[in-house]
Amino acid sequence: MKISESRSSQGSTLFVSGAIDDSTSSQLQNEIFRVARLSANITLDFSDVVSINKAGTQVLHSGQRAVAPKRGRLSVQNANPAVKYELHNEGLGRLLMF
Repeated sequence: MKISESRSSQGSTLFVSGAIDDSTSSQLQNEIFRVARLSANITLDFSDVVSINKAGTQVLHSGQRAVAPKRGRLSVQNANPAVKYELHNEGLGRLLMF
């Protein structure tokens, strides 16, 4: 998995590519927590994410809790249909941006 970042006055965007699974989810979690210290609003661009499993969705739940004290928002954009399906199944559909 690869992650790059872009910052603006509106918040930070993390561009994620590859699979988010047991072996990569801790990398994503570390990045979300690092960015949450600097920015209340985090957008995850999943244009190049091919899949996500339970470990990955747990990271997104943790990410929501990380931005909550700042009244921030964690959101996901450009997810493919399979990733959207997994997010909805894990109660994370509200993170999706249209």
